[in-house]
Amino acid sequence: MKTLEEFEEEIKLLNGKIESHCEKEEEHGDQEWIGDGISNIEEYYKTSPKILWILKEAYGKDGGVIAEDLFNKEFMLGKHRSHGTWHPIIYTSYAILNSNISCYDDMDYIADDPTMIDILHKIAFINVSKFPGGTTSKDS
Repeated sequence: MKTLEEFEEEIKLLNGKIESHCEKEEEHGDQEWIGDGISNIEEYYKTSPKILWILKEAYGKDGGVIAEDLFNKEFMLGKHRSHGTWHPIIYTSYAILNSNISCYDDMDYIADDPTMIDILHKIAFINVSKFPGGTTSKDS
């Protein structure tokens, strides 16, 4: 198993490759790429099992969810269209990483226990498309 330092170095290397690729793509369009990955490398490293959510694309920056918003409790508790994506991810990840939870009814609602949002620091997520999809996704 890699040390935390080796793991962090590998993540930095991979993120650099992704950033380089996305910056080249930005030159050909007017959209800015939206980052993804691991928000807290140390928390992810020491968490078991490792969870990676693979998503189609991020919402656009026009009022949609961007990476910084995911860890803002006020934003995540507000009413917006990301609840359909992020709340199930929070509930599912929280249940997997807390072995004392055997069914959905054993959990609080996120609104009643906003600390549940912190589970996002223990998981990884990637968007297949690094560019915003807006409010609807194209099937193609």
